[in-house]
Amino acid sequence: MQAQQYMDSMRDSMMKDSMKEPMNPVQMNTVQTAPVKGKGPEKKFRAGAICATIWKNQTEKGEYASVSLERSYKDKQGIWQHTASFRVHDLPKAKLVIEEAFKYLAMSESSIVTEQLVM
Repeated sequence: MQAQQYMDSMRDSMMKDSMKEPMNPVQMNTVQTAPVKGKGPEKKFRAGAICATIWKNQTEKGEYASVSLERSYKDKQGIWQHTASFRVHDLPKAKLVIEEAFKYLAMSESSIVTEQLVM
């Protein structure tokens, strides 16, 4: 029950004060990069310091996607670092960016599957 209360409080804190409309921090911080095969990410989803990055990979067997998840932070010298370790309060944001990455990939793959079924 505590987890649900925490999620509710996180959602409430993401509400706009003036209009009281829910903000989607993941969509607002979505970064799209140009798809270049073998070079750079296809897409990034951010919620605060948490980032899910989609990578397209090409092999002789075909193309597949992978997702990396990381948290950014500044070290004692003020230099940005990245880690795959998450604190408890990072988990709701990690869940958000993972869900957005999954939606993006599912929609991309479903259009390919639909084309194959129609042909």
